[in-house]
Amino acid sequence: MAAHEDRFKEETEKVFKWRSALSQVAKLKGWEWHPETRYEYELIHEIVKAVATKFHREHLYMGEHVIGHQACIAEVKSLLEFECSNTCCMLGIHGTGGIGKTTLAKSLYNSIIDAFECAAFLESGSSNIEGIMLDPPEEEEIEWSGTAFKKMKNLRILIIRKTQFSVAPKYLPNSLKLLEWTHYPSQSLPEGFSPRNIVVLNLRHSCLPLEKTLQICKHLTYLNFSSCKFLTHVPDMSGVACLRELKLNGCDNLIKIHESVGFLKQLVALDASNCQGLISFLPKMWLPSLTSLSLKNCQRLEHFPEIVGEMKNIWFLDFEGSGIKALPQSISNLIGLEGLGLNRCRNLRDIPFSFFMLPNITDLYLVETKSCQIRDSFRNFQSSDLAATSSSNLRKLSFRRGGLSDEDLHVILKCFPKLECLYIEENDFVSLPACIKESVNLRILYLNRCKKLQEIPELPSSVEAVYAQDCPLISDTTSMLWTQIITEVHGLQVVMCATEIPDWFDYRCKGNVVSFWSRQKFPVFAVAFAFKKGQNAYGFFQADLYVNGYYIQCLSPLGKSITITWDHVIVYDVRSLLREKEVVIHDKFVEHDWNFVELKGVMWDGVYDSKCSWPGECGAYVYRQETNMDDFGFHYPNHLDSTFPFSRASFEWRRGG
Repeated sequence: MAAHEDRFKEETEKVFKWRSALSQVAKLKGWEWHPETRYEYELIHEIVKAVATKFHREHLYMGEHVIGHQACIAEVKSLLEFECSNTCCMLGIHGTGGIGKTTLAKSLYNSIIDAFECAAFLESGSSNIEGIMLDPPEEEEIEWSGTAFKKMKNLRILIIRKTQFSVAPKYLPNSLKLLEWTHYPSQSLPEGFSPRNIVVLNLRHSCLPLEKTLQICKHLTYLNFSSCKFLTHVPDMSGVACLRELKLNGCDNLIKIHESVGFLKQLVALDASNCQGLISFLPKMWLPSLTSLSLKNCQRLEHFPEIVGEMKNIWFLDFEGSGIKALPQSISNLIGLEGLGLNRCRNLRDIPFSFFMLPNITDLYLVETKSCQIRDSFRNFQSSDLAATSSSNLRKLSFRRGGLSDEDLHVILKCFPKLECLYIEENDFVSLPACIKESVNLRILYLNRCKKLQEIPELPSSVEAVYAQDCPLISDTTSMLWTQIITEVHGLQVVMCATEIPDWFDYRCKGNVVSFWSRQKFPVFAVAFAFKKGQNAYGFFQADLYVNGYYIQCLSPLGKSITITWDHVIVYDVRSLLREKEVVIHDKFVEHDWNFVELKGVMWDGVYDSKCSWPGECGAYVYRQETNMDDFGFHYPNHLDSTFPFSRASFEWRRGG
């Protein structure tokens, strides 16, 4: 405020108003949030709802000296019953002209508007209407004559969703610029409908022929014919040269897309996913503006077009579940490509050398792509002269359920020396190759449910996370993973088969609570939670942090979908939990000299969203390089300030003895 006063010192009245307003705000009572009783978004919703009722909406002009409507308004309001119902209702007011129907409707609108989040009033002057959206909460059926739009000469926007009409429209205004009509009720547009300026056409789930539609819509930038079951061919689209987005997803009977689509220079996004009958996509393409292309789940599509010129804007290609057999060498023209999705492409036989050398490629997804020819593509590239002089920039590889062997892993690590994240779960290898130590950028390693995996060699110091659930690791490997803690790896996260927490941990106890005392700043340490036999759990792991009894919601370090079975441990650097809570923790730490900290590990049920189980043992190891041991301890301090909320007795009780 002082800075504003100095900046606006010549405008004393403005400064005075600001200061007065801030003083009033400071005296306002706020809302209290108790995270253990409700979610934060629920409180926010309550605040927004309360604040919205304080705003006065703009009322409709009623003219002067309007009297005698109160009894009528009360009667109509009783018919609406909007105060006790969450349903959508419609009420009609009819009578001869000039008796005050519109005036009554305006009066009613003015009397109830503040009870709703949104409201709109349409007058019987139809030519003034520029936009209509009909989007009921549930599917509705409407009886009409089909002529309702005849007088709406200036209608520019028409959106109709979840509504079934008894007959097709007999007239649509040529003034339309945006038409969205889900389940359009006819195989043809009205006679005489020729909207020269329409730019957005969304007719998903319709039975309209696309060719006739395009003849009257030359300036489209957005076209959505998704889930149109009668669409079998996409016609010549060279006449809609301004098109930027084309959505054809879910057209089950679509067989062929015209080659002209491959040369729409303004096209930014093309979605033909889930077109199960698509056989012929495009023979060639050059789409310089394209940023995304999806052919996901096009099971009968075997060939991808030749790319006849550089395309620098496309960043992701998604072929998941498609029938693609090979990628062309011309994929090298996709110089902006960052990610390629080939999950469940079980017919894929080859990945060309040119792919490996794409300058911006970082992500490759090959889940359930078991073809041995794919693995041969890696071997051939790794042994080529090209690999000897340059290397791929790939950072993330997902090759789950790919039938990978020990030799395959060796080739992969040699092909992609810059890998940071490697997802190779549910494969057949027995050990990781020793050359993994050369992968100096590797941070995350997913090995879950590799039922034959026994040995993991020494890992590069860059590795932060190793997930090895349901892997029969030998003792030397588990010992190596435990020693990652001693080296004080930043951000460490490990899940593995183990039955005991090592005795060199600074603290071990039965149960699920690690507790300690600290001062000055929050210490740096790793924790371990062990699930004993008979403690199967499904859901996601979470550690709840308490500082001096104050609850701080922590994020799960392992994500929201993890199954922990007995004889497994979770180990992680606590800093991975605290990235979003550092300010809150600091504020709590400065309130007292010594602070009592508790970390409670729990598993949340993924179905019922409730705590379903607790670890049987837990422990902590303090990182000496970053923690002053004089400011840390697992026992009750000798001297505490008188304001501290816990006595020695209550401390022992909270610790469980």
